[in-house]
Amino acid sequence: MRFRTVDFFYLPLILVLSGYFIPFWASAQQTYGLRLGMNMSTFRLSIDDSDSVNPFQFKYVMGIASGGHARFGFGRLFSLQPELQYSRLGGSWFMDDSSIEELTYTVRHHWLQGLILARIDIPYKKFHFHILVGPHVGYSIGKVSSEVILHYEDEFETYTIKNKEKISWDEVGESLRRFEPGVTAGLGFDFPLGPGRIGADLRFQRGFSSWINPEPGLVYFSNMNFQLGCSYSMVMADRRS
Repeated sequence: MRFRTVDFFYLPLILVLSGYFIPFWASAQQTYGLRLGMNMSTFRLSIDDSDSVNPFQFKYVMGIASGGHARFGFGRLFSLQPELQYSRLGGSWFMDDSSIEELTYTVRHHWLQGLILARIDIPYKKFHFHILVGPHVGYSIGKVSSEVILHYEDEFETYTIKNKEKISWDEVGESLRRFEPGVTAGLGFDFPLGPGRIGADLRFQRGFSSWINPEPGLVYFSNMNFQLGCSYSMVMADRRS
């Protein structure tokens, strides 16, 4: 049985929205900041038929991520960190086909993601090391960029054919899905700099559903990426006595 987007959309959405609407009085400390990063993304493949052979070999592509976050502290070690970020994700794969030299596909999406992360801090002198984990919901925006490269040889010559295009969601129709729920986990640290704190983190994200709308027996592609980011945050309210 395969998971559909609609099956997993509502729970992460509720959790994400609850993070944005946490009552301010409930938290002792409120911190706000910005984050900029880069990611290496690819696709995770699942096939309905367990006897089928995976015909694809995947590669990572590079993208960027940027956004803002808030953090609501509950004690010194635990906080909830809702975020809203833009992330450019995608992947590259080629067919394992002996009849051609190489047929490579590259697809890139623009995603707007809402996250609600549980954060555990481990203070050490001026440094705060932390663990992040929580759900996210992504919504694809803009156009989908695709590139196909056909490279093959015959006894006389080597050929390379390239085709690039950007596809709007009106053209896509129902072949792709715009919503993707998933999970985010990461490790990071921060330290004082000026009036706030500067930090860095390494994150892993995985989608729960296929962004291709498949028919039974076909393959399922879900997003997967590693993300390295830098952030700067400032305490805007502190109710600790």
